[in-house]
Amino acid sequence: MRGVRRWRHNPLWRATDRHEAWVTLGALVLLTVGAPTVGWAAGALADASLQREVKAQHAERRATAATVAGGAPGARRFTGDPDV
Repeated sequence: MRGVRRWRHNPLWRATDRHEAWVTLGALVLLTVGAPTVGWAAGALADASLQREVKAQHAERRATAATVAGGAPGARRFTGDPDV
């Protein structure tokens, strides 16, 4: 913290140097706080959209019962012998 105080009252610092320091600090805060927040929000929106889509697909589907009436015409039955 001593270094920050020393720079703050340094007569060689111009106003543009101070503005640049504030802009740099703002950019650092945005990178450390803003980027993860935006990433979390985008992930949450994508997850919510996916969950809605899955629920809609589950609502459209219905279970049915099926029975096998016979073999398919022209199909060979598997015997386990690769040469047949």
